[in-house]
Amino acid sequence: MQLLTYLLAARNLLRQTEGEELLPAGMLYCFLRWPMYSAGRKISVDEARKKIENELKMPGWVLADPEVVRAIDSTQQFIKVKLNKDGSIGKNQRASVRSPEEFDILLAYIGYLLEDTGRKILSGDISARPYRLQDGKTPCGYCSYRVLCGFDPSVEGYAWQEMPKLEEAEILDSMEWTVNEKTKSGKGEKG
Repeated sequence: MQLLTYLLAARNLLRQTEGEELLPAGMLYCFLRWPMYSAGRKISVDEARKKIENELKMPGWVLADPEVVRAIDSTQQFIKVKLNKDGSIGKNQRASVRSPEEFDILLAYIGYLLEDTGRKILSGDISARPYRLQDGKTPCGYCSYRVLCGFDPSVEGYAWQEMPKLEEAEILDSMEWTVNEKTKSGKGEKG
C-alpha cells in the first residue's frame, strides 16, 4: 500500500499542476543498506558480486513497456525485469510488470481504501481488522503495535478478515468491481 499511496499522491498532484493525465513508469523499493551475503563454502569474487547484485535488485512493478524498462535501468541490473534479445519483455517477467490498465485499477483501489479508511476513522471506527490467510498466517506476528491495538480473536467482537487464496486476475477483477460499485453507490470516489 505504501508505494501505491505515494504513486497516487504524485499522480493526483501532477494532474492538478500539469493538467494532463500521466502514466506511472513504475514503483520500486530501493534498499538503503548494502546487502550482506555469507556462503557455506569459498566462492569467487564474481560469484559474490552476482549474489550481491541479485540482492540489490529493486522489487516492485514497472510499466509493461520496453522503452520504460530501458529508461529506468538500461543495464537491467537493478530491476527485476529482463528484456529479450529482440527488445520485448520476457514472458516470465509478469511478476514485475503491470499494464497501464492494471496501474489504473491499483491506483483507483488504493484511493478507495484510503478514503474509506478516512471515513471510518472520522465516524469513530478505529477497530483493528487484521487478515488471516488460508494457511493461518497473519501480520500480527510481525507487528510492533500488537499490544496497543488490543486485537484478540478470543474476545467477542474481534474476528479475523479471512483472506482466500486468489489468482492475480481474480484479485484485479475484485479491486475493479469494488471501485466501480462503491463509486456508483456514492460511498467512495475514484482516486
